[in-house]
Amino acid sequence: MKTFGGFIAGLAALALPSLSTAQPRLEIDTAADRGAVSRDVYGGDLEFINSNVPEVAALAAELPLLRFPGGDADAIFRWDQSLPPRCTRPGFDWNAAATVASRGRSGLFLETNIVRSTPANAAAWVQDATRRGLRVAWVGIGNEVWGDWDAGYRSASRYASDVIAHATAIRALVPGTRIVLSIGTAREDAWNREAIRRTAAVIDAVDYHYYPNHHAWTDMRPEEVVAGAEGIAPLLTRLRAMIRAEAGARASAIQVVLGEWDGAADAPRVVKMDQLVTPRAYAMWSMADALFYGAALGEMLTGGVAAAMFYEVQGFRFGAIPGDWCVDQDTSIRRPKALVHQLWREHFGDRLVAVTASGVPSYRVSGPTNWDGFAGDVPYVRAYASLADSGRSLRVIVTHRGGASNVASIAINLRSFAPESTASVWEVGGGGVMDTNENVRGPIDVVRIRARSMAVGGAAFTLPLAPYSVTAIELRRSGGPVVMDAGTDAGPAVDVPVVGRDVPTPPRDVPRPEMDVPVVGRDVPRPEVDVPAVTVDAPVVMMDAPAPGMDAVVIGVDVPPASSDAGSTEVPQAVSQGCGCAVPGSPAPMDPMRWFIVVSLLVVMAALRPGRARARSSR
Repeated sequence: MKTFGGFIAGLAALALPSLSTAQPRLEIDTAADRGAVSRDVYGGDLEFINSNVPEVAALAAELPLLRFPGGDADAIFRWDQSLPPRCTRPGFDWNAAATVASRGRSGLFLETNIVRSTPANAAAWVQDATRRGLRVAWVGIGNEVWGDWDAGYRSASRYASDVIAHATAIRALVPGTRIVLSIGTAREDAWNREAIRRTAAVIDAVDYHYYPNHHAWTDMRPEEVVAGAEGIAPLLTRLRAMIRAEAGARASAIQVVLGEWDGAADAPRVVKMDQLVTPRAYAMWSMADALFYGAALGEMLTGGVAAAMFYEVQGFRFGAIPGDWCVDQDTSIRRPKALVHQLWREHFGDRLVAVTASGVPSYRVSGPTNWDGFAGDVPYVRAYASLADSGRSLRVIVTHRGGASNVASIAINLRSFAPESTASVWEVGGGGVMDTNENVRGPIDVVRIRARSMAVGGAAFTLPLAPYSVTAIELRRSGGPVVMDAGTDAGPAVDVPVVGRDVPTPPRDVPRPEMDVPVVGRDVPRPEVDVPAVTVDAPVVMMDAPAPGMDAVVIGVDVPPASSDAGSTEVPQAVSQGCGCAVPGSPAPMDPMRWFIVVSLLVVMAALRPGRARARSSR
């Protein structure tokens, strides 16, 4: 019997590791209201360039908030002057920008010029905007005046005097105007504190510019770019603590605005066409930055950011649309980050609800590469949920920051919401982490928004997740009353855990789901789950695999094939070299031999039990 028992134990040891695999899960409680969604988080920076480019004006008109003139141009631009064109191209003068804002009913974050203008001139600009019927949501006083690279650079005490003078003049003409103070990074902590302390009586928000991984373009790693979104929650905690410490009784009235933000900066700087480099898949133009956007927007919303403007609508390096004053590029291109931004604007609701994630594997990044960033474990999946249409529509956005071998699907359980049998799904990505629309790897729409429908079996269902993707899903309520707990329109609470962070991150070696998931191409069937599989009709893109000799899965850079129409393609460096982002391997899916062992074990156990029962009864 001892030998037989050892045999049984051996069978169990072989079989049980696969049986213990955990399925990543999301619990969405639609009755747990987490506050209103601020649509001003979906804003963008609009520089005064290329007013004659229809694609630029069209994208700008889609945004609910425009920061104009956006960036360092504030030291050049004056609303009441027309500047001469550069490289034969007219800029966005005030009339052109006002027309775009009016067409799209966009609000404005007006960025005043404290180098060439005066408080009275700035006040006249705000008054002119309101007389045109435009919504002036915020007025920022200068841009990055804490940085010595900016023309407006000055001491905190001098800047505070400028802010107070501008606030007084502007509110004399347009009462109630919300004034924004520009502050620096953690390296400018003393400057920031003095500026807040001196202006607390007149400001309504601080403007922080979030650029994680803002370092040399030759050393960009996609897994660091993707992880940058995890730094937003601790950033907001730090900023609010600083405001409480310095603003006294007015601290609760001072909000946080992210006037500029983006996830990478690896493309080189150019100012003329002859400086253009051989096309390659830079992280800031690829799905890596888009995945950063997929989680960053959710972190801003759940963290209570009042407004945020991505940098920028058009620009050679940071633009959602490529091109600049003197750099010709294909303006029909919308970079992947622009598509993810569009996904949020069009397919997320107006009330946040609680999301709790469990069983999600993670990878590790070593730390910030500049003044902002994130160090630690990064979950492969981040999810955010909302209600729309007076609670009749549940809208969820899921960002999958790994390959098919990391997470293939996620189980979703809904509380207080009975969905209809069919859901609408929109997806960006599904190929490689470095896919771009820059005509480097293929056509300019290799990354695009793909729509499909999906059957759901009720309040519990499984959502397949494509690799390196951002997915929006909308479910309609099948009927019954809409029930929500007591919420508030003041936005999410700022001193409580962020939605989706209430449960500790699972260990990094959480095994992946037991699925035989195809890892090559996007025209193959999706894994069999609890809902019908969907075939994505898209160009085949090779997926990455573990490095030879390593029992790990790495967020890797897929080696791009040679492109016939883009010249020689430079192959990005593999991100597994020294990045510390390897994830311990997981048990393999159940193969036929293991199934045979399990079945044999069950048969033997079943055969033993009746015999033992008969033996006991015969005594």
